[in-house]
Amino acid sequence: MNHPGADGAHRIGPYALLGRERTVGGSEVFAARTDEGSLVTVTVVAPELAADPEFRDRFRAAVEVARTLSDDFLVPVVDADADAPVPWLATRFTAGLPLRQAVDRHGPLSEPALRVLADGLARALTALHAAGMVHGEVSPDSVLLTMEGPRISAVGRVEATGGPAPSPTDDMFHLGSTVLFAASGIEPDTDALPASLRDVIDGCLYTDPPDRPTAEQLVAYLKHQNLPSLKGSWLPSSVTADMAAATAAVGSESAGGIGRGTFPPPPEFSAVAGVSRRKLIIALAGGAAVLGGTTAAFALFGDSSPAPEGRAGRPGPPHGRPLRRAGGPRRRPPRRRPRRADRNR
Repeated sequence: MNHPGADGAHRIGPYALLGRERTVGGSEVFAARTDEGSLVTVTVVAPELAADPEFRDRFRAAVEVARTLSDDFLVPVVDADADAPVPWLATRFTAGLPLRQAVDRHGPLSEPALRVLADGLARALTALHAAGMVHGEVSPDSVLLTMEGPRISAVGRVEATGGPAPSPTDDMFHLGSTVLFAASGIEPDTDALPASLRDVIDGCLYTDPPDRPTAEQLVAYLKHQNLPSLKGSWLPSSVTADMAAATAAVGSESAGGIGRGTFPPPPEFSAVAGVSRRKLIIALAGGAAVLGGTTAAFALFGDSSPAPEGRAGRPGPPHGRPLRRAGGPRRRPPRRRPRRADRNR
């Protein structure tokens, strides 16, 4: 089988590829259809990974676990082939828009939308982590915005031989980085986070992984803030209009049989104009979730693949230079000595 998009190939397994949607972690994502006309999303892994037998074993195992998962914010697996010349994964087609495209084109999300985003991603990761899985690929490119909330695939990044195994705390760092991107756009700025999210998202970005909240704790934190529920659509009308247009375009391609003709190019979107070692404390006793501490410095790095020009890449593990916010570097607040009230009594 020819690698899709490389030399004119436009079928993989039983699916006709309609067009490339995006690239996530080196894998290409396509809209596709069955011979009966049903739409699916097909992810084709990077060719270099296909040559690794151990990768195929891990990919097969991840797919088997993902088939057992059910969560409103996970896109379910419908088919996969780990033994194909180039392994691929088919998931249910979901009408939506990648987060990066939505923010690049329409600007940062509002506070209510950011809360829906953080909650949905945390719920998806809670289901994955409970099954012993790590997503490893939560990013502005992998998160899909839909009318019902954010979605991520039930199968995330599967590492090559010798690569570091991601952990649930890595997922939480990437969740925090993704929400920060949605709040501030290309240049990460923690001041863009609303007050209701600043402490907990900052906590996701702590340098020391054990200090980060779990996905389950993040869900509980947002729930027990007990803020008013969002009325109406969680996304602005400009984003939902783009979603409708993109879905209609895929539908017309499917009806017109474009998958059997010239392979279309990928779409292009223009951008629009702790103290010493801080601890995140989450107390769930008494039905309350409490975060302690003030804002801290943290690090953001892109992955090994180059990001599109003018865009931030997928955040990596928090090591290296500290993030600088608008107006200068974030300084660590001085340690406060305890007050000796009893001495004056």
